[in-house]
Amino acid sequence: MAQICGFYVYQQLYGELPFTAKILIEGEEEIGSPHLLQTVRTLKDPYLNNLSAVFVMDGSMSQSGDHVLRLGNRGVLSFRLGVRTNGNDLHSGNFGNVSKNAAVELMRVLNKLINPLTGQCRIKEFYKEVAEPSSQEREWLSSLPSPYNIPAPIYKDKFDYYYRLMFQPSMTINGLSSGYEGDGVKTIIPGKATAIIDCRLVANQTCDEVIKLINNTLKAELNEERIQIKYLVKLDPVKIAASNPLIPRLVSTITEATGKALIEPVMPGSVPNYIWKDIVGIPPFTIPLANYDQHNHAPNENITIDAFLDGIKIITYLCRNLNSK
Repeated sequence: MAQICGFYVYQQLYGELPFTAKILIEGEEEIGSPHLLQTVRTLKDPYLNNLSAVFVMDGSMSQSGDHVLRLGNRGVLSFRLGVRTNGNDLHSGNFGNVSKNAAVELMRVLNKLINPLTGQCRIKEFYKEVAEPSSQEREWLSSLPSPYNIPAPIYKDKFDYYYRLMFQPSMTINGLSSGYEGDGVKTIIPGKATAIIDCRLVANQTCDEVIKLINNTLKAELNEERIQIKYLVKLDPVKIAASNPLIPRLVSTITEATGKALIEPVMPGSVPNYIWKDIVGIPPFTIPLANYDQHNHAPNENITIDAFLDGIKIITYLCRNLNSK
């Protein structure tokens, strides 16, 4: 609505837009955008084949309350890893020491993927294509606010915080399930165990390449059918070059509209922005309009009135400053 109102305000003040604006509203982001890729492919030739720039207005502003320009985002690869040693749970008195425990087998497999002491991925090739931030990107990182109220922190300083979030991939165990988890005691040996894992990927990585690394690392277990892997979500990362000539104009516009603009080289989260680069051929700029404490994905997700009005101003100023001349 802030985008639509921004176009409306510009038209009321200045008349017709100086360019053609095409708005695509997609409502499946929170379930992995399963239909966006094919939708953009279908729309490309009749509607999206002559774009000059792409903007995504998703996400929230900086923790400091300042508006930001984001030049990319991490990708995500999610998968379910399952181990089954028996069709049902076994009695630990009758079968302890003589039958395999699915929970223990799962721990062995996870230990091949993740170092429990560091939390880092144990697959060396996982980090092979990762690029270090440029001098310009380091300068942008130094201008970002110091993080605060970060739960259970493991970073060393401000730079390390942003470096880990924006320029390093991660492999994270999202959930574990096995055996009896109720009250009291049930002396069993679990017959199955499951882990759900996500990998946040950075520029130069692709989901398909990481899938090959994971499958190769667990080749023996997969060939012997001791584990099962189901890949659930695949979104490749995307990043705009720091030298892009449009960056100064966008920063100036956001600053003019709101008083300040920060540059985040990468958004730590994952959205399907790779589609614009791969299908349309134009990597998208992200200008989030929501307040930092929007509680996204929570029952009380919100946007403040100030953030909503700032969003309208940003769109209006973009229309004025990004004319086709």
